[in-house]
Amino acid sequence: EYVLFPLLGGLSVAAIMAIQGNNLGPGVKGIVQEIDDGKNIDLFKYGSKTAAAVATLGSGVSLGPEGPAVELGAGMSRIISEKLEMPRDVSHVMISAGCAAGVAAGFNAPLSAIVFALEIVQPSVVDDKDSPKTIRAAAPSVFVAASVSAIICDLLLGGGETFEVQKELIRMLGEN
Repeated sequence: EYVLFPLLGGLSVAAIMAIQGNNLGPGVKGIVQEIDDGKNIDLFKYGSKTAAAVATLGSGVSLGPEGPAVELGAGMSRIISEKLEMPRDVSHVMISAGCAAGVAAGFNAPLSAIVFALEIVQPSVVDDKDSPKTIRAAAPSVFVAASVSAIICDLLLGGGETFEVQKELIRMLGEN
């Protein structure tokens, strides 16, 4: 019973990887590079990457502390940026906001998502060509994205604790 779900998740990811030729597309830095190079988005590749992340996380397998949530947020913001034909520097801010939204939704931690996006993601997606005005727009954009993401998740999934700790476990730990 406990082995079946990770096994199915692994088989699903293996099938997706076989279809994609072991290439699910770039990470966050690669997404920024695609924007800078003016490359069009490959929706099939991003869809495959999303399906692989959902299959992996849904089956209980971990891909690191925040990897899939960041990748999903960055990918979705890349799709939106391209479809709305946003300028390059605004697309960079959107990547940071998307990463914040992904982390906030995935971990129900909007404040941590904001700090993560502004301290870790934003410096890696901004370059000298971006306007100072756009760079200043990153903080409010990240704040709104993380907040809205957490609120929507809370409304859809219901409030409460993300992880339940059973009382018996707490009692057993206290006895040692």
